[in-house]
Amino acid sequence: FSKDRFKKIDITKVKSIPILSKKATLVSSHPSDSYKFAGNDDKVDSLVINNPKKFWSVSKYLVIMVN
Repeated sequence: FSKDRFKKIDITKVKSIPILSKKATLVSSHPSDSYKFAGNDDKVDSLVINNPKKFWSVSKYLVIMVN
């Protein structure tokens, strides 16, 4: 993959990533108990990282597929 297609963030400070889509799926590998999707049945508002150290322990890249 091309690294220039990713946005750099400070993983120690970012706790939430806006999505604003009807459906979202995490494509990259991250422990399922370290995050949650926030929103309601009609829309996913954001990805909330509730345990950053654990979330980023597997991969420093985050890929989310949205519909």
